[in-house]
Amino acid sequence: MQQRRSDNTLILVAVIAIAAAFSTRRAWAQQIAPNEILIKAASNGEETAASFDKLVRYEELRIEAVGIGNNVTGEYYRLARIYRDKTQRITEKVFEEKSTLPGDAFFSIVGLRRLLQIYRFNITRDVLQQYEFNYIGRERIDELNTFVFDVRPRDRILSRPVAESRYIKGQVWIDDQDIQVVKVAGEILPHSRPDRTPRFETYYKNYDRFWLPAYTTADEDLRIGDGNSRVIIKVREYGFGKGGQP
Repeated sequence: MQQRRSDNTLILVAVIAIAAAFSTRRAWAQQIAPNEILIKAASNGEETAASFDKLVRYEELRIEAVGIGNNVTGEYYRLARIYRDKTQRITEKVFEEKSTLPGDAFFSIVGLRRLLQIYRFNITRDVLQQYEFNYIGRERIDELNTFVFDVRPRDRILSRPVAESRYIKGQVWIDDQDIQVVKVAGEILPHSRPDRTPRFETYYKNYDRFWLPAYTTADEDLRIGDGNSRVIIKVREYGFGKGGQP
């Protein structure tokens, strides 16, 4: 009888401790100042970036050329495994690549990679120097409670653009528990065409203790052939792991 009471007491103490820890984290999340959120997110973001560069992942890329009336006129598809080789250079092994775009259509993979880097927007200390962040409130995304910030490049950054540099203007969602970016949406500056404001949206997924980009969709302008064409870009990234060469 005494043993059962002791066991029940231990369980009650454990439940109270868990509840207290949860309450403390929740209270902290409610009281934290916006600048503290960003500082913590930048610290976490640098760890995430380092992890993302080291992990092996699969990248599924789909580009749909869009014509009048939003009709898809052609598609490019590519599935690749991305990893570091023995020299630690980032390498791709392409499993599938096919296209129904016109035979003379061509787009720069290098230019596309620059876009993908923006789509995977992450907060670091350097990013805090390049962008203005304005806290606009809290929002629940699926099962996540998040802090939401408006983000735009600082005027001094846009006034002296580096060749081929691109920046985002939009919103970023930061999970209030892990203090990491879990969603980003907006447009890329400068615009490739003055009559359009292409939009993109990226969702992140939790792997181990990091939130890594999982899915991006973008209504974008891409140089295909002799001119810019409107395209829908879809990128799915998955299968993160620590394996080496395939």
